[in-house]
Amino acid sequence: MKINENLQVGETGKTIKSLFKQYILFENSNGQTGDINLSDNIANYDIVEIVYGCDGYYYSVKIEEPQDKKIGLMTHYVSENNNALYLYTTSYKFSNNQLKYLIGGNFGIDNQSQPFNFGFYSYVRVYKIIAYKS
Repeated sequence: MKINENLQVGETGKTIKSLFKQYILFENSNGQTGDINLSDNIANYDIVEIVYGCDGYYYSVKIEEPQDKKIGLMTHYVSENNNALYLYTTSYKFSNNQLKYLIGGNFGIDNQSQPFNFGFYSYVRVYKIIAYKS
């Protein structure tokens, strides 16, 4: 069954199509660390979705009203090579036309249950930033 995308949603005056309109503000198939420049001002959008990852693992997160919000991106996985748990974290802040890098931190637990720290460099890569507005 095909849904008519021009159907009105309640008394909002919005159509189904307008509720699901996506705007790609950033895309890089290799991923990027550090500051990320956006193609438009984030203040123009209601929700943003970030697709990110590390070492072949992918994650996504949605943020409402992103302008001036600090966010933390975190990846976690158990390595198939050495059975160690890896946790990569990176802090960012949305500001106008940029996702500004703040700091990164990395932690792990080896297969003998011993914790280890491996620096404050950001291993988290951002692949895509998708924005939505009503």
